[in-house]
Amino acid sequence: MEGHGMRIDDVLRVVAVRRGKPRTAEFTLRPGERGLSLFALVDLPTVESIIAAVQVAGKRGELAAAVFGADDLRKLGLRLIPTLGGTPDETVNAVHLEARFPRWREWLLRLRGRPIHQEFNERLSARLAEIASILE
Repeated sequence: MEGHGMRIDDVLRVVAVRRGKPRTAEFTLRPGERGLSLFALVDLPTVESIIAAVQVAGKRGELAAAVFGADDLRKLGLRLIPTLGGTPDETVNAVHLEARFPRWREWLLRLRGRPIHQEFNERLSARLAEIASILE
């Protein structure tokens, strides 16, 4: 998968963990969202920098990095799309991505009157929680 002009092999999502495990709710979309917020796993910014930036942006709890292979997301029918990050750290924002359904699937969902977030949450959230690897 490509994004930001480079090959992306792994991505991470900053999640709140309980007893070392994220809940399915950490991998859900809110109404109106099209994709799950992720970051490319690269040397710089570091994982610690990404977690700190997300915390400053307002995420609470004991935070950790849930890692996915980009190929695993593609097998689930998702695409990685570079998007603007919402943290105060421009270096972190530069590696922000969203995991989204392909446009044709979004179009079909809209045609059927089914919200994107509902389809994503019902079909993918639990699976994402299962395949996520928490970095120690």
